[in-house]
Amino acid sequence: MSCKSVSKDFSNVDTTIITEKYKTGEVKRIGSVETSSISTEIIRLGKSTEYYKNGQIKEVGNYENGDYNVCGIVGPISVPFVYKTGFWKYFYENGQLKAEGKFELKIKIGKDKCAGDSIFKSGKVTDKWMFFDKSGKIIEPSKQDIAFIEERSFLTLPEIWD
Repeated sequence: MSCKSVSKDFSNVDTTIITEKYKTGEVKRIGSVETSSISTEIIRLGKSTEYYKNGQIKEVGNYENGDYNVCGIVGPISVPFVYKTGFWKYFYENGQLKAEGKFELKIKIGKDKCAGDSIFKSGKVTDKWMFFDKSGKIIEPSKQDIAFIEERSFLTLPEIWD
């Protein structure tokens, strides 16, 4: 087996909808996940709605998944990640719309001497996104507003479902 050969078996994968709760019992997230009978990993996939503790929606949109390769003790291993895709909405804790827009796909190539090239996908905020203040007025987003959304557009283990 070559050090650069990595494959993923999708024959034992199921998709289901689960509800995650805060430790205090309130709904935190409802969304589709992918599970495998040969792995303990639970990976977000498809529609996901996240909630504040007060029950208001925090964000809603869709995830897609991928994987990248890294060197392990016995050679390359595949590490899953998820990224936000398509149209997303973000809300303030008072329920007012904070931002909405469609993610543009951002691709970065990672290089590893053992595992070879890996493709990382994440979402990029474009100028077509709309941002709002807490009263609902359209605003110009700050660099911090954009960075907050883009930084959360790519999740790896253990962030995938925590």
